[in-house]
Amino acid sequence: MNETESVDTTGEAALPPSADVVVVGAGIAGLCAAVVAAERGAKVVILDAHEPGGRASTVTRDGFRLNVGAHGLYRGGNLTRFLAARDLEPAGGIVSSSSIDVLLDGTVHHLAMNPLGLLRNPVLRPKSRVRMAALFARMPRMKTAALTGRSVSDWLGDEPQDLQRFMEMFIRLSTYTHAPDQFDAGAAAGQLQMAFKGVRYVDGGWIRIVESLRHRAVAAGATVISHAEVTRVESTGNRNEVSLGEQCISASAVVIAAGGPDVAARLTGATVAGHENLTQPVAASVLDLGLQRPHEGLLLGMDQSVYLSPHAPLADLAPAGHGLVTVMRYLAPGESAGDPVSAKAQLRDVAQRCGIADDDIVLERALHRMVVTHGAPTAAGGGLLGRPTIQALGLSGVFVAGDWVGPSGLIADASAASGELAGTAAAALCASMVR
Repeated sequence: MNETESVDTTGEAALPPSADVVVVGAGIAGLCAAVVAAERGAKVVILDAHEPGGRASTVTRDGFRLNVGAHGLYRGGNLTRFLAARDLEPAGGIVSSSSIDVLLDGTVHHLAMNPLGLLRNPVLRPKSRVRMAALFARMPRMKTAALTGRSVSDWLGDEPQDLQRFMEMFIRLSTYTHAPDQFDAGAAAGQLQMAFKGVRYVDGGWIRIVESLRHRAVAAGATVISHAEVTRVESTGNRNEVSLGEQCISASAVVIAAGGPDVAARLTGATVAGHENLTQPVAASVLDLGLQRPHEGLLLGMDQSVYLSPHAPLADLAPAGHGLVTVMRYLAPGESAGDPVSAKAQLRDVAQRCGIADDDIVLERALHRMVVTHGAPTAAGGGLLGRPTIQALGLSGVFVAGDWVGPSGLIADASAASGELAGTAAAALCASMVR
């Protein structure tokens, strides 16, 4: 098997001298922007320094399909809506929410996620169980906007300590963010609500989503150029010049959908308004384990910021009869992943506590420090509404998109929503120039 999942190169071409819209980056945000702009009639060129996909890429090793981290597609999220509107929603397995395992004080406790099971919760004291059941009951109807501007720690500060840790465990699971003192509670609660609608693990990995979006963009007239590293974006009145070393392409509009605010600032020399309202980039330490047998059971760490989830055979990501699990340690913004050997050993220990023996493992891949998002919305920064807008650079015809942009969604859902906004704005700008 090839190390990297193959991607159809239909639509590849030499760099043209000009385009209506140039999209920098062919991850989820860039592809969504390109699809929308091309659907609206703009001549679109997508440039990526590598292959399309970015952190939505998938590699194949010995028949196991490994995403860049533990990728779940939220059924109620912006990306699912974007795909479904174009009949691109992928196949896959829906994660069961009937039970979980909780790691506390080195012991794994089984918890049934039903009213009776919650009231018998083995990791909470009796009083906390009642308060937790009431909190879960009102969560689907909660007005999350009322929590904007408060940190997760502040929101849960009046709850018993064991219940605080229990809720933070679920917030880490649904947001991939371990920053209770900074993270906006409105954004966290909104993501919890969406998690209740279900999560899908995608057959074949997230490269299937990338391929679908790429093909859609090409079918609408876009051109995709891989291994094209952009070095500069310069706004010059009605046109923008996108440089790739010695080469250059001129465009009416540019969407920068690669990296975080630091990349947008470096490429343009402009300041990203609102970047101070984000945390530092959020990262995780990840270990994928290919198993010779299926393993069942989602595990969450209550006193450790760890997670273990079986991705196959729930989704088609492993050879027949085999299993694939992802073990993760959520890092606080700016936190070091530590020594690679020790970090990997910690994740292997989590797997062993779940009953996964060394003899069960036929493949492993460690991602020592994987970027989850380029900045989470902070309470001090006003939550989702305080994140940089698509026009945060203040340059005519230059927009940004990514998991750190716009007023809607987190992680891939923020990428999809901001990409759609940026693509729409870029196409509208081009149309206005024609009139």
